[in-house]
Amino acid sequence: MTYHNAGRDQIIINDPKGGISIAPNSFHPIDVSGVGENPPNYERYWVDRADYQAQLTDCLMRVPVTQIVAQGGFGKSSLAAWGYRGYERAGFEKRVWVSFRQSLSFDRFARFVLQELRRPVWDPQATEASLLRDLLLLLDDPNGGARMLIVIDQAEAGLVQADWDWYEQFLRKWAAQGRRSAVLVTSRSPLPASETIALGGLTEEEGLAFFDREGVTGEARLRLVALAEGHPLLLKLAAAWTTETYGARVDERAIDFFSKLFANYQGDPEASVSAIFDVIFEALPIELQALLLKVSVYRLPIDVEMAQAMRSEATEAELAELESQGLLLRQDERFVLHPLVEQFVRSRLTEEITAVAHEAAIAYYSAHYQDWDGTIESCREELENFYHACELGQYGRADEFIDRCFNSLDLAGQWQLLLPLYERLTSEWVAADDAETKKLGWAWTSLGCLHQFLGRYQKAIAFHQKAHVLFNTLNFSEGEAASLGNLGAAYNALGQYNGRSNFSNNLWKLHAISATATARQTP
Repeated sequence: MTYHNAGRDQIIINDPKGGISIAPNSFHPIDVSGVGENPPNYERYWVDRADYQAQLTDCLMRVPVTQIVAQGGFGKSSLAAWGYRGYERAGFEKRVWVSFRQSLSFDRFARFVLQELRRPVWDPQATEASLLRDLLLLLDDPNGGARMLIVIDQAEAGLVQADWDWYEQFLRKWAAQGRRSAVLVTSRSPLPASETIALGGLTEEEGLAFFDREGVTGEARLRLVALAEGHPLLLKLAAAWTTETYGARVDERAIDFFSKLFANYQGDPEASVSAIFDVIFEALPIELQALLLKVSVYRLPIDVEMAQAMRSEATEAELAELESQGLLLRQDERFVLHPLVEQFVRSRLTEEITAVAHEAAIAYYSAHYQDWDGTIESCREELENFYHACELGQYGRADEFIDRCFNSLDLAGQWQLLLPLYERLTSEWVAADDAETKKLGWAWTSLGCLHQFLGRYQKAIAFHQKAHVLFNTLNFSEGEAASLGNLGAAYNALGQYNGRSNFSNNLWKLHAISATATARQTP
């Protein structure tokens, strides 16, 4: 791997597992991928809800920040997707959809939005404050730029982000000053917004339209809508169950069954959904139960090949069957766990099933490695393997996976992407022997250099010191020299020459080891 800089530091470690060198300043475009997702195919789950649709259109045309709030399964994402698909209806010229299905730093969010709206920020050391400023200026272009729509879906998942304050600043500032463009947020809990749409259940008319679309008949359908209090997800599950069990007709037997099933629904819809999933899961064939549990370890949307990595006999029809039961959602040509199903399914995972599934995921991604093409997507398999290895507690193996693509991502300036990976590696990895201790020392070195490249020199110093301690316990001179060189560079960048001089008496070791390493590498 190669460490480089963006024109501010001098020391660069070229292959830190072999030597030290000085390199010229470099500056690379930043390409952000793997952030935006396609909105859900709402036509599969949506019936026209005229009042909410009119309210959303009015808000998008009139206020800077609109928020759709509801508990899980009420169709927040589907309503947002309806507005997103028909963005020209509200007078927008450009649009961006961002989902919090995966953890997303404000840095990556802002860079992605700016990139998609043709104002990319290439400086890898750009701060959150400068990215926020650029984002606000773009959305409110004083030269009369395009009117834009930004959708932030499932925003409540971002509340756990360490940098969530930057998202709040963005929403508050835009709600206060926004004019031409609009931001639409979906969330289970209230967030800063200009106006809020509180999404409720389907009306009787909408519930009947839903059952018509699903091919469910019977004079008792209105009673079933009332029992579910119009909860769209509950009605979808009820429609699937009725089709399979009661010949797609809501009769007294069906009403009796759902009356008992929905008994605990009042005031706690998610508790009822969990109970229904439990019933539906138990009714699945054993092989489909096992398939659902195993594919739940994937972070990315799955297709039939990914399912076959878990169970070789898996078919597209089986995935479609899980979708029909409300356990999976279709996303273009792939499937994802329904957000309400995710916690339920993973609670049923045993250690044995989890270990087998993560290993199967690693085998799948290892068979699909790509050549570097300058984008994060070409490293997607290594990044996913890193995650699965960490979930197995195999941190030495995770280190090897990330090492495959570190050099490419580093040269592309993707330090913000690499940072949380090395934070996880160094915080969770307990080295089992000297070989792993040496690798852990290089992981601390990587973390220190990433902070150094981002101009966070005090943090860099702390992490380089941790690396130096580990290397010193091993009497590993090359590692000691590398950490001393990096400490000197960090102190120099801060202008703390006294701190740098503390290491000057060791510089002879640095140069001697560098020369020795170079000699070893020379044929």
